[in-house]
Amino acid sequence: MLDKAINEIYTNVIKIVLDGINILDREKVANSYLQYLYSLYSDKDFNEQNYAKMVRVITEIEQSKWSSRDKKSKLYYFKNDDSFDIIDSLSKKAYSLALSRYEKNVISISKEEADKNIDTLIKKIDSVEDFNKEEAERLVSEGILDFNYACGSNSDIISFRLSHIQNKKNRH
Repeated sequence: MLDKAINEIYTNVIKIVLDGINILDREKVANSYLQYLYSLYSDKDFNEQNYAKMVRVITEIEQSKWSSRDKKSKLYYFKNDDSFDIIDSLSKKAYSLALSRYEKNVISISKEEADKNIDTLIKKIDSVEDFNKEEAERLVSEGILDFNYACGSNSDIISFRLSHIQNKKNRH
């Protein structure tokens, strides 16, 4: 009964999930969505007494959930982009280190370590999925500025996000 229920839900919702998705990404997203349904609902007890009601309720939940998402959030949810995840993580680390230097006025990372992280940021940008490219470029730019600031190699130029903190502090 589980397979029948999942397939019925999938059939009722897949058009919404794939709406706006590039033809090249559709098969991967569709397969990921089916796996997602199994992971989310495989513990449900679909039996003859509750089958129709459960399928209807879950279908409504899924339709509501996916109709409110844009293409980018659907792709981010279903397509793994390891390079983007690394860039995002390093950029957050860079910001944290830059913020620490700004607040405590202490060098928070060695120049060698900062350069190693910057090299990783630059190398990973080429393998980021197209739908994440714009955001990845912004994160790399901010990350480079933050790593340079955090290690003290360039304290005159700061990232936009750090300047935002600085401007907020100067207003008070």
